Amino acid sequence: MARTGIPSLPPAERVKSCDEVVGTVRPQWAVAEARRCLLCHDAPCSAACPAGVDVPRFIRAIRTQSFRQALKAIREANFLAGVCARVCPVERQCEGACASSKLAEPIAVAALQRFVADEDRKRSSPPEAVPPIVAGPVAVVGAGPAGLACAAELARRGVGATVFDGSGKAGGLLTHGIPAFRLPRGVVVYEAKAVADLGVRFVLGRKVARVSELFDEGFRAVVLAVGLGREPRLSVPGEDLPGVRGWSRFLRDDWSEPVGARVVVVGGGNSAVDAACLARRRGAADVTILYRREERDMPAFADGVRQAREEGVSFRFLAAPTVVLGEGRASGLRCVAMRPGDPDESGRARPVPIPGSEFDLPCDTVVAAIGQLPDAGIAAANPGLRTDRAGRIEIDAKGRTSLGRVWAAGDIASGAGTVVGAVRSGRDVARALAATLVESASPAGSLTGT
Repeated sequence: MARTGIPSLPPAERVKSCDEVVGTVRPQWAVAEARRCLLCHDAPCSAACPAGVDVPRFIRAIRTQSFRQALKAIREANFLAGVCARVCPVERQCEGACASSKLAEPIAVAALQRFVADEDRKRSSPPEAVPPIVAGPVAVVGAGPAGLACAAELARRGVGATVFDGSGKAGGLLTHGIPAFRLPRGVVVYEAKAVADLGVRFVLGRKVARVSELFDEGFRAVVLAVGLGREPRLSVPGEDLPGVRGWSRFLRDDWSEPVGARVVVVGGGNSAVDAACLARRRGAADVTILYRREERDMPAFADGVRQAREEGVSFRFLAAPTVVLGEGRASGLRCVAMRPGDPDESGRARPVPIPGSEFDLPCDTVVAAIGQLPDAGIAAANPGLRTDRAGRIEIDAKGRTSLGRVWAAGDIASGAGTVVGAVRSGRDVARALAATLVESASPAGSLTGT
């Protein structure tokens, strides 16, 4: 259930549009909630935040209605405050670690962070002051959360930065992979503009494959923050039939293309849950998420699963697709029941097919939402760039790749993770790179590497 005081659309209203499910709290509520905080000296909430946000500091500022100071405290660690307030799995992070849980209920950290970020957006506050450029320039390839956080941190440290992205819009996964009912586009646009206001230059609509062309243009270093751009296939007969779509295409589809009354989404992550909720908004009356493991093994955030159930999405666990049925267009999905086997490398029980347990699920659309993979073209276009067996770019402890002047941040180096994890990665790589560049810009310094 929604927390008292935090506005939320009823499920019957949610599915009628892509309006944001959870709204912004009122200032009076925010101040009262902030006063419930124990302001712990050891701050378990901050320790549980992947970005290391000083939660007691920003909550203390809310208590005195110093909302701009509260946002400043958040942005010192996490520049994408409004984004992460909406998409972080707070039940596993700050709120899950909150000491107030032992007395009543956890402080609504995400709602308070969303409140101060939205207050700033409403007031169109002036950009923060940044130091003059003393080093660089750096090319950041990718305008997703890792790239945006990296560019912002570089600017804050006096390093000139330019962000390149093949899309015509900044945001990456935030814009193309998360539906508007969870993350309104205006929030992404505003926070990308805040990065630009720091002096960061954006070159959108230009896809960069070879880093050598950026060095030829005079950039002293390149940060690859391209995310994971490839979706695995279902690898079953019939998956090329019309009516079978990947989750990212489904989220971007023109709504003029009907999805039909029945939709099956294959997968157990956040993308599967988002696609299922979007299918309800696009008019599907019967939406089922098909997942090959048990519910407890789902990587999807618990809050998203709860909202999906409230919106009428059904779940079929311990089942996997074997054939997409149909002639000329998908009309169903043949599946097989699974049983939990021995633990695999993830520590979860490996799903094992049960012979003779096949069954059919009629449907008009099948959405494959079974993860993301690195784009193999990145390594192919850049000889000497080392990748691991999964295709992720190998980096050292600071984020430097095998190419020396090329660094990498976010999912392309760490694998699929959370938005806040990508923000932290981009920020930390920027800090390490800025230290190297600023030192090399001094008379005694030099930037080494190829």
